[in-house]
Amino acid sequence: LVFTPRGEARFLPRGATGVDFAYSLSERLGAQAESLLVDGKPMALTTVIPNASTVEVLFADEARSAPDPELLEYSLPATRQKIEDQLIIAERDRFVKEGKGSLEPVIEARGLLDLGDLGDRLTRMVYGFGCQRLDDLYFKVGGGYLPVSDIAQWLDNNGITKAELGWTTVQVSGTDERGILKDLTLWIWKKGGNIINTVIPKRGERYELRLVVEGMDGQGDDWIRSQLTSDSRFAEWKVV
Repeated sequence: LVFTPRGEARFLPRGATGVDFAYSLSERLGAQAESLLVDGKPMALTTVIPNASTVEVLFADEARSAPDPELLEYSLPATRQKIEDQLIIAERDRFVKEGKGSLEPVIEARGLLDLGDLGDRLTRMVYGFGCQRLDDLYFKVGGGYLPVSDIAQWLDNNGITKAELGWTTVQVSGTDERGILKDLTLWIWKKGGNIINTVIPKRGERYELRLVVEGMDGQGDDWIRSQLTSDSRFAEWKVV
């Protein structure tokens, strides 16, 4: 029998640790758990919880999708399975991130910052490499199952180059203000560019904006860079 700080009663199997208790609250909170307060006293997460005690779980500040693998040794079978599932997903996410990073130089040289902007071409590429989704492709690259050179060769063979597409990607972020998209669009228009794709995820007061443009030459790219450099509204930017 375990009580929460609010006085709620929870029943756990005999021998349950703080790890088991945290995961009984939720799997997301379990991954974030850092330590315990047992009847007001600081305790390690690996502590076997005394019967009829009041337990509070303290959580880490940083977000994480899986806990330290060592906690597998201090958890009951049901909890252990949840942790193993989280560790598998976290490892996959790591490979996806590494794969995406490995491909950045390849796609930036083609005027792209995200393969998702390829549209129908992306579907052909993903299926061509035996994948169902773009993340599957990144996973193969990050895990060493698919060489970056194979991706580059496929892009070359299908005409996805800066010279043939004539694409430029402009990515900017900063504190949201009125007129940002209008001014950026005007600059692109002045240099003969035509916007063919727009991605605008907004998070609170922050904005991120990615525009894929056709029809601008190298001088147009450089002019956009100079405008972004001199305008404080654009805290971070990239033009490829």
